[in-house]
Amino acid sequence: MKVLVVEDDATARRVLNRLITSSFGADVAEASNGMEALVYLEQDIPDLIVTDVSMPVMDGFGLLQAVRASQTHADVPVVAVSATTERAAVTRLIALGIAEYLLKPLDLAATTTRLSRVIADIRSKPRPLRRRELAAGGRPRLLLVEPDPNFRELFKGLLASTYDVIDAPSGPKGLSLASEQLPAVVCLSEGLGLLNERLLAGHLRQLATPPEAVYLLHAEDQPRHSEGFDGFVRKSFVPEVLAERWAAVTVGNDLAKAIEDAIAALGGEVTTATMQTFGVMTQQEVARLPDTDAAVPAEVGMAVRFVATDGTLELTVAIHGPKADGEKLAGAILGETMGWEAGGNDAFGALVETLAGRIRSSFDARSIKLAQEPVLAMLPGGVGPAGFQAGFTTPTGERFGVVVSLPRKVA
Repeated sequence: MKVLVVEDDATARRVLNRLITSSFGADVAEASNGMEALVYLEQDIPDLIVTDVSMPVMDGFGLLQAVRASQTHADVPVVAVSATTERAAVTRLIALGIAEYLLKPLDLAATTTRLSRVIADIRSKPRPLRRRELAAGGRPRLLLVEPDPNFRELFKGLLASTYDVIDAPSGPKGLSLASEQLPAVVCLSEGLGLLNERLLAGHLRQLATPPEAVYLLHAEDQPRHSEGFDGFVRKSFVPEVLAERWAAVTVGNDLAKAIEDAIAALGGEVTTATMQTFGVMTQQEVARLPDTDAAVPAEVGMAVRFVATDGTLELTVAIHGPKADGEKLAGAILGETMGWEAGGNDAFGALVETLAGRIRSSFDARSIKLAQEPVLAMLPGGVGPAGFQAGFTTPTGERFGVVVSLPRKVA
């Protein structure tokens, strides 16, 4: 296992190096700033990056942005190390997809525990499968094989916010990229030549890690091939028309049903995102309660409303709990005891806003476009019928609940 440690303080760098090599038996490479790290990353892909946030030349934010924008490094787990507990900085790091957050000065026991979880997760997954995980912002990788450069640019621009798009002009090049990049979705155009779209689809299915879906892009009213594809999208050079056709195939015409299906599949992602968000922002190890204890009292809470881009449907993501517990959790975030109305609600608002952003990315990855509205206080009556509901607890016993409501028509 390879770990890249990026830290401008030589003493801290040595401490991390010794801890990682002695506790986890990993090979450690070092860099003193983000720019040196990028030079290393041009030559190799580590299994994990542990980086300080405040560094000269290029800081941790710049390094994270470069890693997440890279086709070859976007899915490498990153652990951030910083002395700051500033809410805006922590929220920004979470949005960039960090796997863990270590607070300086480092407590060796706590650092070992937190790194153990990250490294255990890395080692539990074969490397090819890890290459398939979502990039920053929850974007899965999509491969477009299309000879027409103009249509390639149109299609890439249309899906760039939802997918990490890579493209190829021919069947052989497309198969080579698919073998290297392991895209989750592949779109093949009709008329690819010698290694045509039908043959290429067959080869893609035989890869050790095949794509989850292979779609055919066709120019005529009906596609030439009717078998071997998960869906058919008729081409158009009008962006709005192409977007509608793509959504009709990948999402389906029943948006409410698509949202409900997505919520049903989001349980593990919401649980992981909740544990990470609270862990990073409160520096506490939260755990999910058994389903029998999921109904945590909703004395106080904050919520974020999602609205479908066509304006017809809405749903809500909320975090709630007993008032006393909410105030204690807010104190852990803010570093001082604070009543709910005196600022505790704002701390909870930052939590739900960050969590909602992660959940929205999961919807985006399923081609469901939702607009995220500002944080608001959760109404006493709750958020409506729940599509997802779970309770969580801290080591000191504070409880809170997370709810993602089912979609409902906009009044």
